[in-house]
Amino acid sequence: MSYEAERALTDFAYFRLRYFGRKSTPWQVYAANLVMGALAEAQVTMERKFFVINVPPSSGKSTLFTHDLVCWLVCRDRSVRVLIGSANETLATAYTEQVLTTFERSIPAPLEAAQARRGAVQALAALAEDYGVFKSDNGRNWRGRAFKVLQPDDQATTSKEATVAAFGRDSGYLGQRPDVSIWDDLVTEETSGSSMARERTLRKWQREAEQRVEPGGVLVLQGQRLFADDLYRYAIDLPAEDDDVDGKEDAKKYVHIVFKAHYEEHCKGDHEYTAMPYDPAKPEDSGCLLDPVGLSWKFLRQIMRDDEVSGTSTYNIVFQQGDGTSGTTLVDELWINGGEDPLTGEQFFGCWDTDRNAGEVPELEGAAFSVLSVDSSPTQFWANGWWVYEPATERRYLIDLRRAKMKVSDAIAYDKDTRTYSGLFEDWWQTSVEQKHPIKWLIFEAVAAERYFLDSNDLKDWANLRGVQVIRHDTHKNKQDPKYGVQSLGPLYRQGKIRLPGHIVSGSRVRIMPLVREVTRYPDSNTEDAIMMQWFLEMNLGNLVAAQQGPIRRQVPGYIKSNRRVFA
Repeated sequence: MSYEAERALTDFAYFRLRYFGRKSTPWQVYAANLVMGALAEAQVTMERKFFVINVPPSSGKSTLFTHDLVCWLVCRDRSVRVLIGSANETLATAYTEQVLTTFERSIPAPLEAAQARRGAVQALAALAEDYGVFKSDNGRNWRGRAFKVLQPDDQATTSKEATVAAFGRDSGYLGQRPDVSIWDDLVTEETSGSSMARERTLRKWQREAEQRVEPGGVLVLQGQRLFADDLYRYAIDLPAEDDDVDGKEDAKKYVHIVFKAHYEEHCKGDHEYTAMPYDPAKPEDSGCLLDPVGLSWKFLRQIMRDDEVSGTSTYNIVFQQGDGTSGTTLVDELWINGGEDPLTGEQFFGCWDTDRNAGEVPELEGAAFSVLSVDSSPTQFWANGWWVYEPATERRYLIDLRRAKMKVSDAIAYDKDTRTYSGLFEDWWQTSVEQKHPIKWLIFEAVAAERYFLDSNDLKDWANLRGVQVIRHDTHKNKQDPKYGVQSLGPLYRQGKIRLPGHIVSGSRVRIMPLVREVTRYPDSNTEDAIMMQWFLEMNLGNLVAAQQGPIRRQVPGYIKSNRRVFA
């Protein structure tokens, strides 16, 4: 092996330049070394490593992850097994065919005009020249969708899996056990443009894609963000198997790597094509643009202007890899977490009660009352919320949240033998009594699917026995009204009037996160049952306050009282 070939195995930037004629930006070298380092560590510990890598479009990410990095992996170790996944099998196969063609070349590939315009140069060598042939003489197992490379000394591998294989979102890949699984741009309008499509993509990911990685392997889910509540967001939020990993209670399953088109914190105003690109390895000494050529400042400014006109958040989500802005989502995360808005300087109090556990009623300043609000479904998840409202401060305290697949008997059931009630409603009512704020109202969605529940004898008898009044709520009435609809919840979070149990160590925040995820991603959230549960409360709160205060007693002037006594 020549000196140049040996150097290329350890220097990814040189590898790309020598064999593909591509000049690497710092983030590309950083990402490739990150994956290679994670694989080396995983093979020692025999643990699986999971990554979400978000990169804006026009940065060369697909070529990097599905071709150049794959070629580097195979050249370093021909026994490696790589899965290239994409939104559909056709696109994934196109990626593997490019890799196969590269391995077949005996001379350097010619420089194409489109590549030259992006700064590429003529490649100096072919992989087969420096590392030997990759295709076996008989040509077996050498197809675009999946192929095996020739092993050292022409030895056959015992593994049934291909060296490189292509799979789409809907492909069958239960038998595959890759060492490296790379999924490119799985989030698209087709796979995530509707709640039903997002649910299908998520289910496929959970049941198959995540489970196929071999112990000691690495999974990379990479691409650009398109929606506030997408597959990337789901993966980013997943907790680690051991919540106390390295002493961090909020440890995550996936390592999240974000490459933004523009880094405002490192911006010095140099936005020319020749500007130094952003370097994640040494950000303080680099420029502010990820790719000054592919993602020029002129191009990005146009995206920002388009957002201003249309009221969208393409720049924030697609190019900066954020979840959106306060103008496009129901609730800004800053309103919940508290802090200073970096653009306006406005201070937000936040909504977390950091010293309060789920299921715990705080010390209140005045009179308050408890409400149970429920958004149910005969076949899907129920969102159940126990709230305490304090009229003096207008604060809504979420005491507990339970979002899970439930049956009617899970909510309330009566045992005739023991003559006792059981279920979530009874458990919460008992706890509310112990904390001297007994639940007085149960708000339920009054659609046809739920009427069977509201008319059940178990619920009626339980409500009468416990002194709980059941209120039927009409979901569709005022739902889209800007004053009375779901949008009315936003200002309450902004003003800190929604109080959430936020004790971290006890796991209270994790328990409340279904509601937080929905309100910070609505209207693009995968689900909205927790939002609806809260909205049911808000729509009925005025009537509950009036009922709690009782009939209005008019003041009677003293002289009338005196006259009444005189003439009595």
